[in-house]
Amino acid sequence: MGAVGLQGTGYGVRRTDALLGEGPWRVAMGNFVRGAGRALRRFAPGLACLVLAAAFGSAPRVARAGDAIPPSGLRLPLTGKQTVRNDGKNYYVDGACVIPPGSEIRIEQNVRVYGINDASLDVQGGLSVHGTKDSWVYFVNVDFSPTKSPDKMMHLDMASLHGCKLVHAQDAAFDGGITIENCCWQYDCKFEVKVASGFLRIMTTEFACPCSVEAVPSKGKGVEFAIRTCWMKATAFKGGASGTIRHSEVRGPLVLNDVTDFVLDGTDLFAGATVRQAAPASFSKVQLTKCNLLAGSELVLERPSGADVKAERVQVERFFFENENGGAVLGEKDAGERVKDGVDDPTQAVKAIVVTPNKRRHVFLSSSLRQRAPPVGGAR
Repeated sequence: MGAVGLQGTGYGVRRTDALLGEGPWRVAMGNFVRGAGRALRRFAPGLACLVLAAAFGSAPRVARAGDAIPPSGLRLPLTGKQTVRNDGKNYYVDGACVIPPGSEIRIEQNVRVYGINDASLDVQGGLSVHGTKDSWVYFVNVDFSPTKSPDKMMHLDMASLHGCKLVHAQDAAFDGGITIENCCWQYDCKFEVKVASGFLRIMTTEFACPCSVEAVPSKGKGVEFAIRTCWMKATAFKGGASGTIRHSEVRGPLVLNDVTDFVLDGTDLFAGATVRQAAPASFSKVQLTKCNLLAGSELVLERPSGADVKAERVQVERFFFENENGGAVLGEKDAGERVKDGVDDPTQAVKAIVVTPNKRRHVFLSSSLRQRAPPVGGAR
């Protein structure tokens, strides 16, 4: 597992000013050292540690899996109703930990939570995380996968997650409510969730890692799934649910499998989208509206033919079909060439009806909206 810097601890780090001592050259030399340090940390963090070690005798202390807790570390409280505030210390989760039923932990701005010794957190009570802009809450190397049935909601707001997981195994699924807003799941995270009942709502969040969600509704219980105003990479959703992806961008493939009631609306599709509906699933409640199908990408509709499979039609409404020059494909016939269906493959019992291709690219997201969530990468 990669090293994770424990910022704010002062553990094993010496001040540049103290090392330089007194003298008229102190300001100039200090500025040089600090500037060089910033450049190294930005472009070659590993080299920065070696340079510091060579110059001053020791590198800044980092935490690794199995390390002891630094002197300023506190165990994250897990029981009762408690609020964790930034008090200049780091918090840690050590091994398999549980927030028991009836307990509710609130974590506020600037708090950093580190996992050690294969840390996992099973939220059986409630977890409420509320950072603020530029004062995010950080989770590092914490596995939330054991969380399956909290008696209160799990709510992550303005948090940056590094090396974290929320992955449900083949026979596991989530019952309850998860809200993720104004967050960033970084490149080294894993997000593969199954929902049996309740809801999963993702809003104004960036996934730098793939996102996979499957609805496995139990009898008599519904599932709600939504991605709104988000920045996604490869994204997949499968199963029966009231599902929505709206006003977002997807820079990896988007794949929808056997959905029952799904709206794909107002989304930038950089790598195309595939909707697969094997019988008895149907396109009857699939809405495809006002998306940007960007240059080089395709919309693929699949419904395998069979003796008892009825051929279906689905409308593709007001899509912007971008050509290779950045302009619009306006003719319905020409735009239809970007949609692969039963016309292209006779083994598929579905046909797209392209309705009124848009003349201009739709605008759904803004840079100011993205600033509500932590940046990709960044300090940990």
